[in-house]
Amino acid sequence: MKSSTTRSERAVVTTAPSGDPAEARHIADAYGLEAVPRDGRTIEQLLEAYPGILVLGSRRADLYENGRTYRASVGMAFLRVLRARKGEIDPLVRHASLEPGDAVLDATLGLGGDALVAAQTTGTKVVGIESDPVIAAFTYAALRRLPKHGREPARRVEVVRADHRAFLKAQPDASFDVVLLDPMFRRAGDAGPLFELLRSHGDHGLGPVDMVRSIVKSIEMRAAGETRNVAAVSRAINTARRVYHAADVERQNRNGTLFAAGLITGEALMGIVIAIPIVATGRADVLALPAALQFGGWLGLIIVGALAWLLYRTGSRRTA
Repeated sequence: MKSSTTRSERAVVTTAPSGDPAEARHIADAYGLEAVPRDGRTIEQLLEAYPGILVLGSRRADLYENGRTYRASVGMAFLRVLRARKGEIDPLVRHASLEPGDAVLDATLGLGGDALVAAQTTGTKVVGIESDPVIAAFTYAALRRLPKHGREPARRVEVVRADHRAFLKAQPDASFDVVLLDPMFRRAGDAGPLFELLRSHGDHGLGPVDMVRSIVKSIEMRAAGETRNVAAVSRAINTARRVYHAADVERQNRNGTLFAAGLITGEALMGIVIAIPIVATGRADVLALPAALQFGGWLGLIIVGALAWLLYRTGSRRTA
């Protein structure tokens, strides 16, 4: 047991009263963390000795870090799996052309949502690569605690802690049919707590384009001189680019919708603001410019043009 005066640099795994110490040891060994017995200590007491604590219960897992608590979850992916079970085609499945039996590598696992959907579609094992030990352990715990309809595909997701470049170089030829990429973007946008957690642990050394290039280079190096693997390599490269592009388009569409709603609301509010002085004074020309300043048409055109450019740039930029 560590004293309160010695603070570890590593996050640890422990258990709630309902948790299994054997699972804590397994997760710690698999993802490079440390398993510590609870020994009746409170979370506050543990946080005095460790920078982060993953607490495993029988039905839930929580990460305590930087003054916040994060419930282990795959986000909206569970609902995506439920919709897939009803026959709906998930956008990821459509853009990546996933088929039953495909061997899939998710090179940017994160919370495991895309890997879970892929496992539901392919019916086979999906390998998910996560370089950060805390996120890898967090996602593993979340996948093992999904409700009933998510348990079967979750069991097919293998969470591997590794650097995607080193991992790919070590794989045999034609190991995967599809490579999925959803890297962090360089500019941060508004997001929920779990995405803030991902961002704080993310590998920001490579941007999204650089990551695609590194994956392509790794695959091409392994396929050099092996013409029988060209089709598989081409499919993996094209799939990665399609999925990346689809995610980018979806983010742009979301920003555009928000701006359109803002413009409609702003127009209504401006109408109210303009009406107030007119009603208060009883004069329709109360806001008119003096004769010496009758250049409002040109000034308005410049302002509208500047606003249109600003809205376009903001709405089309890539955010995480």
